Amino acid sequence: MKQILPKLKEVNKYLSFLKNCFTKPQFNHVKNYVGGLVALNKKTIKSISFSSKEEKDQSSLNRFLTESDWNEDDVQDRYVKKISHQTRGKPISLLIDDSISKKTGKQIEEAQYHKDHAGNGYVFGHQIVTALIICMGLLLPLFPKLYSKKTQSKIELAKQIIEYASARIKISQVIIDSWYVCNDIIKLCLKKGITLIGNLKSNRVIQFEKGDWIKLGKYYKSVSRKKKTFQTVIIDDATYKLHSIIVRLKKVGFVKIVISRQWLADKKKWSRPFYIVCTDISKSDICVLKEYTKRWSIETFHKDIKQRLGLEAYQMRLKKGITRHIILVTLSYAILKLMMFFKKVSWTIGECIKYIQDKEFDDLIIEIVNIEDKKERIKMAKELLLNENAKV
Repeated sequence: MKQILPKLKEVNKYLSFLKNCFTKPQFNHVKNYVGGLVALNKKTIKSISFSSKEEKDQSSLNRFLTESDWNEDDVQDRYVKKISHQTRGKPISLLIDDSISKKTGKQIEEAQYHKDHAGNGYVFGHQIVTALIICMGLLLPLFPKLYSKKTQSKIELAKQIIEYASARIKISQVIIDSWYVCNDIIKLCLKKGITLIGNLKSNRVIQFEKGDWIKLGKYYKSVSRKKKTFQTVIIDDATYKLHSIIVRLKKVGFVKIVISRQWLADKKKWSRPFYIVCTDISKSDICVLKEYTKRWSIETFHKDIKQRLGLEAYQMRLKKGITRHIILVTLSYAILKLMMFFKKVSWTIGECIKYIQDKEFDDLIIEIVNIEDKKERIKMAKELLLNENAKV
């Protein structure tokens, strides 16, 4: 059944800061595309074009994504200025991770097989390196970078993100998982005066101020049976055992490592040891653990942009169009987060989308009722009755 895409006035209000990055027709495409990603069930170019009164033909929306003359870097700079303004003078965390967008077409540019760290073997598609800014309850994504095995590594892309963000926003700490905890990224953060918090693998070697180099896992085994070496703490209704050490990492210097085990109430046992490294040795064990748990936000972000905002809905072959689709998906998420922040509500992305659908489709009914031309009113009403999202 056909869906109608109304003008999402509230969404467009939060998009208006990007108006100067586009011509008027281009910005109309932006509003329609973001609106379609937010409000429609099917988030393909065809569906967005078919549902919008303003998009006369699918080809015009295709050209906007693959050929139109607008600069992604200008859009990103304008967006980051918005983030900088909203977060000025507040402690800011930068989270970095990656995610796979599954595809099937063999002719899609930069589509490759990538190892799925969730345990699903190798997955064909695009891998994107993602980043989130977290500041006092506000969570905003930076533009992801499309990774290709033919060009730069994910480590290089992560370094670019840190360089770019730290030059424009006062980042206080970077939070990453074990894949990105390498000497290059640690040194970059230290050079810029940014605290790094991340997950270490048990095979990393450490050295106390005086002594031999040993593997982290071997050290844990040597102290795991000594009860007094661990303290039990409760954080957000979860129980942990914590033990910390200050040691040297090769080619890095001294860092703090917090060894954590969580009590799994359903299994009635303690989890495997989890190793968290922090370059600020003055931070308390509890603070290090609480800061690292912020990393879960980026997993939620990946889930939301895939399930709610159509990250994997594109069918384009060209890299340029794919990159622009990912940018507009990211902006859709950011707009919803800004809306919730200024409304001072703690909805999920799904709840926010439901609010927009209900409100905007109700407004559309009122707009139809007020149409003076009877034929036009009947035509619009018939279209609305075919719309599965309409609220009557």
